[in-house]
Amino acid sequence: MIHVSLIRGINVGGNRRIAMERLRAVHLAAGVESPHTILQSGNVVFAAGREKRAALEARIAASLAEEMGVAVEVLVRTAAEIDAVRAANPLPAEAGADPSHLLVMFLRAPLDKADTARLAALPMAGELVHPGAEAVYLYYPPPGIGRSKLTGTVIERALGTVGTARNWTTLTRISALARTLESETGRAR
Repeated sequence: MIHVSLIRGINVGGNRRIAMERLRAVHLAAGVESPHTILQSGNVVFAAGREKRAALEARIAASLAEEMGVAVEVLVRTAAEIDAVRAANPLPAEAGADPSHLLVMFLRAPLDKADTARLAALPMAGELVHPGAEAVYLYYPPPGIGRSKLTGTVIERALGTVGTARNWTTLTRISALARTLESETGRAR
C-alpha cells in the first residue's frame, strides 16, 4: 500500500531541522520502502504493507527520535485516505481560489459530536472551521493563519488529541506523488 507520513514540527521556523535525505533514510530504517519527500517539511510518501496505522507511526517516530534526539509526532494515512479527505472537502471554492489559506488538520483520534461542539465554541475572527471524521478543514482568510488566534495548539487542546496541518496546495502535491509512486511500485492506494 502507499502511505503518507505527516510529521509534526520539523523544519518549521528553523526548529528540529532534518535534511530530506536523512528523512528518507529514517523511513528506510523504520522498514518502509521507496520513501519520497515533498518540500522541506514533514511529508513523506512511501510503500509499506497493510500494517495498522499505529504500528507504522510508532516505528517511524522511534526512528526519528533516534536520529534527531527529540520526540516528534507522526501521523500516517494511506494514499486512499488522503484522497478521501480531499474529496470530502466542504470548502471547494476556497480550495480553488485560495489554496494556501485552506488547511486540513489531520488528527490522531476521530472526532465525535462533543468535539464538533468544542470546535464551534472556539474563538474565531472570520476563519471557517468544518470538522471531518479524522480531520478539521480550516480556512484562514488573508492575512492568513499568522494573525489568527485559532492555532493548531488551541484546536489540539480543545479536542484533546494531536494534530498536524497541511495546506491544500501541499495536499495536492502529496496526492500526486502518491499516484506516481503507486504506478512506479504497482502498490495499491
